[in-house]
Amino acid sequence: MLDGHGSHCTYEFVDHCNQHQIIVFCLPPHAIHFLQSLDVVLFQPYKHYHGEAINQATCTGCPDFNKIEFLASLATIRKNTFKQHSILSGFRKTGLVPFNLEIAFARLREFGPPVPKTPSPIAEDASEEHSWPATPLTIRTLKKQRKKLKQLELPSNVQEQLKQFVKGSIAQATTGQLMADNLAKTKAAEVARAVRQGKTKKWTQKGGVVSAQTARRLIREQEDLALEQALEKEQRTQERAKKKQEREAEKTRRRLAKLADRLRKKEEKEEEAKPKKQAREEPKAQRQLEKEA
Repeated sequence: MLDGHGSHCTYEFVDHCNQHQIIVFCLPPHAIHFLQSLDVVLFQPYKHYHGEAINQATCTGCPDFNKIEFLASLATIRKNTFKQHSILSGFRKTGLVPFNLEIAFARLREFGPPVPKTPSPIAEDASEEHSWPATPLTIRTLKKQRKKLKQLELPSNVQEQLKQFVKGSIAQATTGQLMADNLAKTKAAEVARAVRQGKTKKWTQKGGVVSAQTARRLIREQEDLALEQALEKEQRTQERAKKKQEREAEKTRRRLAKLADRLRKKEEKEEEAKPKKQAREEPKAQRQLEKEA
């Protein structure tokens, strides 16, 4: 499956596909932005991880992210981008697998005149009423969780307490993320300074004669070894910080779940107490009417 560019549809390529029983399907022109799975899903995370590789290289003392640095980071970029669920999502969102023409038609309608539609009733699923999403591991997902919580119909005092709780959680998460970023930048700067300072140190062997070429090679090997060790140490530090952040997010999710359970139990108790309260108030109202009569 490819676009109709002339560099793809060559005789050699088509002949190779025929010999190996490969069916070639060319996408319609001016439609790859919503029919090609790479454009719809995969290119955006690919650019994201490519930018992360550049930032990491810059923070670790690499002034020029050239072809050599790019090829060294390419395997990690591809591993983080081309995951199974992302690839399947690309085919699903383009309507290719499973086959769904309505997805493509819906995108085409966006470029045409608006068509009035009758709003259909929204079906409410009782099983999803109290379902909770996955644990928010980033500040962005935590803010999305806050928007969903605002849509719940809760008493005003509980809504205010919940608002303050979520606000504090976001503040703590932001502070932790800034501390982790600052720590990573500080460590990278220390590694870069150590490498620069190590270049001024001289190395000589105990016996014999060492050439200038051999000395430069040995210095480069020592610098590369020190840099690799520092990067491994920094990677372990980042992993520990990430695990700590995940634990904090899990604690936040559990607190929210407990708060929601308490609110639900409180509402249930209030509903159970209503008939008893009405039963106590009816005789009082009747006696009051009798006195007035």
